[in-house]
Amino acid sequence: MLRAFGAVDIRSARDADESMEIIETSPPDLAIISEGMAGETSRSLIQSIRTHKFRRVNQLPIVYLASILRRSDIEAIARLGAHEIVCRPFSTKTLIDRIYWTIMVPRPFVRTVSYYGPEPRTRFWESALALSQREPAPETHEADSELHFTEDDVVEL
Repeated sequence: MLRAFGAVDIRSARDADESMEIIETSPPDLAIISEGMAGETSRSLIQSIRTHKFRRVNQLPIVYLASILRRSDIEAIARLGAHEIVCRPFSTKTLIDRIYWTIMVPRPFVRTVSYYGPEPRTRFWESALALSQREPAPETHEADSELHFTEDDVVEL
């Protein structure tokens, strides 16, 4: 499906450990993570990505695929730092649209006491992710500086 829409280098992994090895060795443009992976859970994989010491890994865009989601599941996955959550069954168009918007309309990353990930699109997510408690990001091991945002900088999309 992805090759039909122009994806060239598609890599897959059997479990979270293999996923992290691939991501650390040669970070992709995007990670599509599906629930129910073997070994470490898919949610733990997102957390491992977001807490990684290198920005090229911890700011990797993530699309999360799930089968059944309650509102609490969606909030939990969003709090881990996934860019998009797509619930099965979904159409090819839906998945491609989510990938397109994740890559072509990137959101800046924000850090709070309990969250590191893409800036939310709406006020609902601001409150759900506790963005009123922002804190400075720790130093990274890469040369480029990280942007920091305040409440006044948040724009609804």
